[in-house]
Amino acid sequence: VIGCMSPENVKYVISNNYVKTKIVEICPNTITPQNIDLKDSEKKSIRQKYDIPIDKTIYVYGGNIGKPQGVDFIVECLRQNEANVETFILIVGSGTEYKRLRKAFDTYKFKKSKLLESMPKSDYELLANASDVGLVFLDSRFTIPNFPSRILSYMQAGMPILLATDKSTDVGRLVEENLFGHWCESTKSDRFIELMNLFKDEVYREELGRNAKRYLNNNYTSKHAYEIIMSHFEK
Repeated sequence: VIGCMSPENVKYVISNNYVKTKIVEICPNTITPQNIDLKDSEKKSIRQKYDIPIDKTIYVYGGNIGKPQGVDFIVECLRQNEANVETFILIVGSGTEYKRLRKAFDTYKFKKSKLLESMPKSDYELLANASDVGLVFLDSRFTIPNFPSRILSYMQAGMPILLATDKSTDVGRLVEENLFGHWCESTKSDRFIELMNLFKDEVYREELGRNAKRYLNNNYTSKHAYEIIMSHFEK
């Protein structure tokens, strides 16, 4: 049996390989959710620790910074976000394109965003929980459906998600259909900025965040993956 991360992954495997339809199924990325419930005072303290504004909507990206993320598009979004008064973009990670992104920060002297190198997972989880919106970037040229596992940490934190990806993946559609985020193609930086502005309303963010956590608990826990796998041994 072949486990795939999403419906589009299933379709891709079947259409591009000589396999029987019945042996390909969805077995998504999963986690064992941890409850990190920070008080407002703790969130403020964490933001101050990393010199992040305490009075703005914080959009956080955490993970690999490489070719798959489409750094040119990210830089263009960062440049356009400089005109926003209430938003701040935080990027945390490492990878083959980190130095190029670091150079862009040094060149443009961004005031509405910050770049941090990767940190211990426990520190990052706290930082993510002190943020407001999770970001996902994928290069627009992808033709194979990707389903980034980083959305799970955002969902665990009860955060809405803003995605800029290629048209092949169905992760954006899943997030929008289940009402915990928004999506645009990663060639449209203007649209990305428009979507950012939707999240400035705290009540709206909290509603989407609750939907994200609920969907995680109903679909993406380790228990769900275990049950899918073990069902083939219990027949």
